Amino acid sequence: MTENISTYEEFEKLVSKLSPYDFEKLVTDIFESLDSIESVIGESKIKDRQVDLIATEKGKNIANKPVKWIIEIKKYKSLINIGVIDQFYSKATYLNIPNSKLLLITSSSLTKSAKVFAENREIEVWGLKELAEKITQEIAIRYFTQIVARQLREKTKLETKEDNLISSLGNIKPGKTDWSLYQQTVFDILEYLFCPPLEIPHYELADLDSRNRRDIIFGNDSEDTFWKSIREIYQGHYIVVDAKNYSKKLAKRPIVDITHYLKPYGCGMFGIIDCRMGSGGASDHAIKEQWIGNKKMIVVLSDEDLVEMLQLKKNGNNPVEIIKRKIAIFRMTL
Repeated sequence: MTENISTYEEFEKLVSKLSPYDFEKLVTDIFESLDSIESVIGESKIKDRQVDLIATEKGKNIANKPVKWIIEIKKYKSLINIGVIDQFYSKATYLNIPNSKLLLITSSSLTKSAKVFAENREIEVWGLKELAEKITQEIAIRYFTQIVARQLREKTKLETKEDNLISSLGNIKPGKTDWSLYQQTVFDILEYLFCPPLEIPHYELADLDSRNRRDIIFGNDSEDTFWKSIREIYQGHYIVVDAKNYSKKLAKRPIVDITHYLKPYGCGMFGIIDCRMGSGGASDHAIKEQWIGNKKMIVVLSDEDLVEMLQLKKNGNNPVEIIKRKIAIFRMTL
């Protein structure tokens, strides 16, 4: 422990109150404060893959060029398994960034097999101990202050969070004019409903020829029973979500569009479409075709479903029951 944090327990307590997004931000701030680091780039997209952080060291070390650290950041309560390490290594190998080293930063620890896997592939691992040794008092105070302020806000708003989201959803007019507002509201609702255990979602950029508009992507490394089953049965390592601010029921085309993202070697084979009025006959048929022919599972949620999920959350129940029910009905009626 350095003089910057009085006790390791205090730092551990600080991190425990941070969301996965805030934990990433904390790590970014720590790296930007290090004298040995020249530049830090957060959430870069390279070759269609997302990188949490790239930190370039000062000086020249590898092949007379600066070392670039490719950094994966995971805020988990459970142990990091070998699958997470393998995904990180595969992504870094695919990116093939010159003069780079790999660094995994986690609030948790690794399983024995994951540790061996990381060591064999020269992946450095930092836990909270290593971060605590590097955080400055200024950064620590800033985050403690943010947490206290957030707790005060949540204390006054907690009882109305679901009602506020339901009200926001109801105030959006269907159609092209408010499509962006609808997408952002769906983003906010699903983040509130599913994070944790899912990772904080990101907007995915359009592909190179801009044929596919960006979607909402949730990372799914969860050990929660439902989301683990989505990962194991439907290869849902990522949950792809598209939001359609239509005034009519969903047609066939959006089903076909979202399938472009659903690949076993990419995001996986599970997707969600949020559409104001829900699914129509043509989209229902397309969903069956995709499941039977390609093993791609697509769930359509209406505004009514989102409201029911928020009400479940408000009453202390699990909102994923709605998705679970829809999948069960779909498969039992085939």
